[in-house]
Amino acid sequence: MLKIRSLNRVFKDFLERDTELDLIVPDRVMFYRLLRPPKQGKHAPTIGFTWPRRVNYRICQLANRVHVFMMNEFPEVEKTVNTFARMLFGYDGCGTNKDIFLILDEMSHKRTTQCYNMMKFRKIKYLKLINTQIVGLHVNGLAACAERICFKNVVFMQIYKEPIKTECKYVTLKSCQNLQHLEHTKFFNCQQANLVRCEIMRDNLKIFNESLEVLSIRRTFSVDNIIAKYLALDSPFKRLKILDLSYNQIEWSGLLHLISKGCVFANTIERMSLERNLIITSLMTIISRLQLPKITYLDLNFNQIDWEEDELRNYNYKVVRKIREKKQVGDRFIKIRSVEILLADDLIIKVMSPEDLYKD
Repeated sequence: MLKIRSLNRVFKDFLERDTELDLIVPDRVMFYRLLRPPKQGKHAPTIGFTWPRRVNYRICQLANRVHVFMMNEFPEVEKTVNTFARMLFGYDGCGTNKDIFLILDEMSHKRTTQCYNMMKFRKIKYLKLINTQIVGLHVNGLAACAERICFKNVVFMQIYKEPIKTECKYVTLKSCQNLQHLEHTKFFNCQQANLVRCEIMRDNLKIFNESLEVLSIRRTFSVDNIIAKYLALDSPFKRLKILDLSYNQIEWSGLLHLISKGCVFANTIERMSLERNLIITSLMTIISRLQLPKITYLDLNFNQIDWEEDELRNYNYKVVRKIREKKQVGDRFIKIRSVEILLADDLIIKVMSPEDLYKD
């Protein structure tokens, strides 16, 4: 859900009125959730925004950007589509020399094709696809010149024969299926990738190359020791600085590959998180095998690890352990979250809040 800035009262009144305008110029950009058509019938909500009749898309124009929101109710009349494209890229100049933020929600194949014909290979600042099925041709055309991309609940239907290298620098995939169909969509300029609740296989990561600096693969429950071994030994991620493999199924043998000096990113990795995996060992054993010279942060929370805190003070590693507990204050129980940090310089244990810990 894209959240930008809320509207003032004057603009709310403007939206609630029956209007035929296709182009509006607000002082602030509306919340994306406010653009959904309201429920119909006797049980329709009486409080909230009224969907303007005869208008099923919106263009929000600001001084330096344009926000385009499209639903499944996107107009299918060819004349209307041409008018829509002219407002963006024609003589009206709405999208000329401005950053375009494009959001497609629950678009059918026909509507996605119309959008692809208008937006293909155009410079897009932010592209977001939600709750849809999309073929490889449309993915390549829309993502080719997009700087930031977010796919949420997207099913990739088929592989496009001709590979393409996108200009995307930041990509997010949440709850997506058939990632193997992205084989010919190359994110070789991508610096940060975030994969959440996706089925990851070894070949899925070949769409990235050595320019990747931040990689997060969370809650997939399919990242096992085979994927960990590929990341450490066979992947091209030689510049990787931050690696997050939380909520997966990595065991002790997979961790050994990630922290050894033979790892491809051994000389660049600075922060690594392996929270909620299947690692069973002692912390001293991990530190004795740790061969990453630039590592400054290692998160091993919620694994079956013997911490051995007394021995940690002889090492120059910062080891973080989150503590969650409940304390009774009056008649209520309040959740308390703190962090214990073991520092080798002053040989004492300090307790800090998570906000203070991540300030640097």
